[in-house]
Amino acid sequence: MSKIYLRHETSLLSAKIKEKADNLIEEALGKYKDQVSGLRKEWKGNTLVFLFKVKGFFVSGEVIIEDNLIIVEAKIPLVAAPFKRKIEAKFYEKARELFP
Repeated sequence: MSKIYLRHETSLLSAKIKEKADNLIEEALGKYKDQVSGLRKEWKGNTLVFLFKVKGFFVSGEVIIEDNLIIVEAKIPLVAAPFKRKIEAKFYEKARELFP
């Protein structure tokens, strides 16, 4: 497994971040339903613990939300490691758009 650590500062408070994050997850599931399966997610306070399969490989981790801050810690399969920078770039692009 390869690890990804992402940190994004925002002007939003944790309740708004959480709401938008839930909407984003549902949107992504609809858009990538042929590639993503078995999503399990659970909010524990302001931490979202998740696990899903993408193209047959497991991805797991957590999203930690605080006022003005989002932290993502995820484990991706080694086969996805060459795409790590692309994954990170996409996260930051989407984070700047949705969580200014």
